[in-house]
Amino acid sequence: MENINSKRRRRAWISFLGAIIPEYQTDNSLLIDIGGGSTEVVFGNSKNIDFRRSLQLGVVSLKELFFSSNESLSNSSIEHARKHIVSKLSEIQETIPADTRTLAVAGTPTTLSAIINNVKNYSNELVNNTILKSEQVAGVCTQLQQMTPKEIRTSYGKIVEGREDLLVGGCLILEEFMKYFKINEVIVNTRGLRYGAIYDYLIKNNLYAINN
Repeated sequence: MENINSKRRRRAWISFLGAIIPEYQTDNSLLIDIGGGSTEVVFGNSKNIDFRRSLQLGVVSLKELFFSSNESLSNSSIEHARKHIVSKLSEIQETIPADTRTLAVAGTPTTLSAIINNVKNYSNELVNNTILKSEQVAGVCTQLQQMTPKEIRTSYGKIVEGREDLLVGGCLILEEFMKYFKINEVIVNTRGLRYGAIYDYLIKNNLYAINN
């Protein structure tokens, strides 16, 4: 378990680097990385991490617990899922300063951005640095909850392909996360792990300097 947690913390740090460098490297940022089996939350900057949490909460695990059917979801299953998400988020006791920049990486926020911005043919350039407001996320969540995975795939096409049965869970995690921390908007970031791994290597080998 320690090895798994260590790998998750490492992944969170790499995703964080990829998201904040170069634009936000010296200012504090809050990052959420919603994965399949866990959600990583990081707060800090490129030189100092104030806190980093790996929550046992992901889109695949949420689906297995609450959304195993391929039918549209019941109000009861949605309510139970929300309570489960909030119970996991409550493990984070730290207070985040008001108006903290919040970055969201991985498939859930990028797909939601594509849906909200009516992107038919996905590309990172069209999605990176777009803004998701809390009311937009809540609205899409409500809409998706009333659809089956097949209907989601039919309605949104290639941009949801492979995650049509996971999108509701990811949307709920992001919505409850924004409620929990009283976040009005998140910045969608498409870089994450790949860019973070490059910057991590460059920093370790003194090939990239973080300037204050």
